[in-house]
Amino acid sequence: MERGPSGTIARLCSSPEEVAVLRRELLCRAAVAYERAREWGEAASCWQETGQPERAAEAFARAGEPMTAARLLMRSGNHAAALPHFETVADDFLWSGFDRVGALLGIAACHLTISGMTSKAFLTVGQPAAQEARRILTDARHRTDAAAAQAWALLGDYGRVANRYDLVQQGYETALAHGRLALPAAECRSIREAYLAAAREAGDTLLASHIAAEAA
Repeated sequence: MERGPSGTIARLCSSPEEVAVLRRELLCRAAVAYERAREWGEAASCWQETGQPERAAEAFARAGEPMTAARLLMRSGNHAAALPHFETVADDFLWSGFDRVGALLGIAACHLTISGMTSKAFLTVGQPAAQEARRILTDARHRTDAAAAQAWALLGDYGRVANRYDLVQQGYETALAHGRLALPAAECRSIREAYLAAAREAGDTLLASHIAAEAA
């Protein structure tokens, strides 16, 4: 018999659907309680588990994690909201290394998605940012920590919006290889889902089947 909170929830409900609904409700209540206590990191994690990226991103930003907020917003398709968070990191001298790489790639992806590849914003800001980010990533390709995994994932995100399948594969594959040990399970799942969607968009059925099998 399953013990602990999950087992208690299961005993209170008559179907898996009811378990999921009750679990989501409890997580939402916990998130609100954490916000009232100004425990922003805990609140963000709860909102993320409920599948509410905008609420999670707001909490992550309040917790001093603008990069996490930006990544969540961009993966949910809200590039306009993600852009200011990426710019915060890129413009602040306190952020460096892979955080800056991720911010530069995020800026490039957002400008490309919002304005298009031939727009002035992308050509003067986005494209140079992407070039600088790739140079830094290449120079530090042996790093395997969480920041490295997140930066490689953003290269995959950028490749997806730039229609560069080679960057999609390089970015997501490297991110998942590093992230299995360095990242929380929820973040690895988010990266894997983005990679699966990109493979399906590209018509790469063999890779899509492989990614789906790994996630099962």
